[in-house]
Amino acid sequence: LADVRSALFQQPSSSQKKRPGGPASRSSDPVERTAQLARALRLVADVAEAPLTQAKSPGALAALEALREGAHLGQLLCGASQPSSSSTAPAPGPPPVSSSEESRAFEAVEAVAKAIRTKAPGQLLTVPTPFGLVVLRRGGGEGGGMMAGPEQFLAGVASLGPGLRFHPARAREDGDMERMQPLVLGKVPREKIALGTFWYLACRPPKRLGADELHPYASLLPFLTGAP
Repeated sequence: LADVRSALFQQPSSSQKKRPGGPASRSSDPVERTAQLARALRLVADVAEAPLTQAKSPGALAALEALREGAHLGQLLCGASQPSSSSTAPAPGPPPVSSSEESRAFEAVEAVAKAIRTKAPGQLLTVPTPFGLVVLRRGGGEGGGMMAGPEQFLAGVASLGPGLRFHPARAREDGDMERMQPLVLGKVPREKIALGTFWYLACRPPKRLGADELHPYASLLPFLTGAP
């Protein structure tokens, strides 16, 4: 996914001015970052669908389903922050009231929380957020799910943003450093990871923190694990 993202994200958003240093510049818009991850998930799912389906492995099919569902949830989260498209010209007057946008936002966040609450033991889920891709597996099932109980989730965060500095590092043979990808959070209580408030703050950060990808690592993720 990191390789796909580094290639896919070369294309700047049409709504953003191209920045100095080439098209690889990173968007500071939380909505655009979530949209980029959602597109990456969809692309990976499209590329991997044929071989994973032919493999007929329950684990492979579960991973494909998690990619598709993550892309769908990312689309919902982005749609909640953008005005609906229309082929007609917008009517003159003031912009739409914010209550409608907030209503869509709550519905999108509730869709994420519901997806988590309804996961059966052992099932996977991916959720694109502005600070990275959250990967979840409910405990109590076969495979990796056996490492946790049914009222827990195994959680991790994959990121290429500033938060990567919080990921454990190790030296490579060429002398460079590589970071753990994803950052493994370990066992997270189901009641915490299914809180709509957590996902609202994660996916729709306050405007004063909207461009700060370190905030989730400093506040939100420690809430899940109970440790900094």
